[in-house]
Amino acid sequence: MLIRGAFTDLLRQKPIQNITIKELCERAGINRGTFYSHYTDIYDLRDNIEDEMTREFQKGAGAASARRSGGAYAGCHHGRYF
Repeated sequence: MLIRGAFTDLLRQKPIQNITIKELCERAGINRGTFYSHYTDIYDLRDNIEDEMTREFQKGAGAASARRSGGAYAGCHHGRYF
């Protein structure tokens, strides 16, 4: 993800309101049309990243919860608990 990597690099250097699409695209090595084909603005990019991170976290938390509540053999492998 070139755009996201460039965004997080810039975000380490300055607040989001000071990041321009132009500098983001230059850093990512893409043109502005590519950016706008995926996102409406810098805040849409941020929201998209946050949404994806939340989904991944929930997915991971759901899998961990299923393992913990999977019954007597949830943590058992070949008759041994781990």
